[in-house]
Amino acid sequence: MRKHEDDEDESPGEVLDGLSYVNRPQKVEPFVIAPLVSPGAFMNIYGHSKAGKSLLALGLAIDVSSPDGPDLWMEKYPIERRGPALWLEADNSATEWQNVVRLVHNEGFDISNIHFADQNMMPYPFDLLNPERREIMWLADQYKRIQDRWGYDAVISFFDTVREIHSGDEDKSNVMRNVLTAMQEARHIANSESANTLISHSRKGGGVDQGHRGNNKMSQEDAEGDVVSENRGSSAFAARMQGIIRVTTNRQRTHGFFTAGGRNIGYHRFRMKQTAPTYLWSVDVDPGVELVKELRETNPEWGVRQIAREVAQTLKWTDERARSLTRRVLESVES
Repeated sequence: MRKHEDDEDESPGEVLDGLSYVNRPQKVEPFVIAPLVSPGAFMNIYGHSKAGKSLLALGLAIDVSSPDGPDLWMEKYPIERRGPALWLEADNSATEWQNVVRLVHNEGFDISNIHFADQNMMPYPFDLLNPERREIMWLADQYKRIQDRWGYDAVISFFDTVREIHSGDEDKSNVMRNVLTAMQEARHIANSESANTLISHSRKGGGVDQGHRGNNKMSQEDAEGDVVSENRGSSAFAARMQGIIRVTTNRQRTHGFFTAGGRNIGYHRFRMKQTAPTYLWSVDVDPGVELVKELRETNPEWGVRQIAREVAQTLKWTDERARSLTRRVLESVES
């Protein structure tokens, strides 16, 4: 990981011919989360208000920042790079968020390598679009503080939420582009390769909102179109994200789903569960998913209809529910 050097600045290089360019030495680094987010890339976690986005992200921060990690977050997308995390909490009140983190600490989770700044610690008002660049310089300084303390860079940064860290109109593509550019500028000043995880609300009345109120069903087509239709800044914002995670919860609030997707990897849906007192999300083993995988492995000649029929009979599900799950699981396994 790169450490900042106050007295040196990497100047831009000259253009290269094609052969020189492809033979140029390249630093190959592991993903932070394979293959959702690389060093220096952007990832988005979004969903309906109070769906549990911050708690899912906090579990990720704990995993990435812990040397061995409790690995409560994702089993399909492994964490390949661990180290310090930076968390800017601009959404929840300072008292509320401190109580959340205290609960997590008392439960025995390692938070020592996560560096928090809440509303009372950040410049006020916090606006990455401030023409005086006060917030950009402050953010760059936080990266440098982590580098100075630990001797290496923050692996990942969290911004909760995007709406609270700028003054622009989130429905305008140029505004969201400028917000992301400001984040990049702060990293550039600090010579940081931190991956940025942006927590955001979905548009009111859209797919996530409906899923929250209903049964959380989401087709493959819904997932692929949702990242543009539900995110602020529309395509300009979504196009910059290497990985996107959508969070939905049901009425009981102890179970939910996250749907992870990214460039060239399709979309995969996971059931989550919450456990008191911290209520951090962790991946739950869905009996239907496990049964579909087992039936596919033991009966490779079976089609969707045969597997779904067996699932419906075994779990006492409706035929429609069994077919929907079977199609989704097989698409995920065989993609």
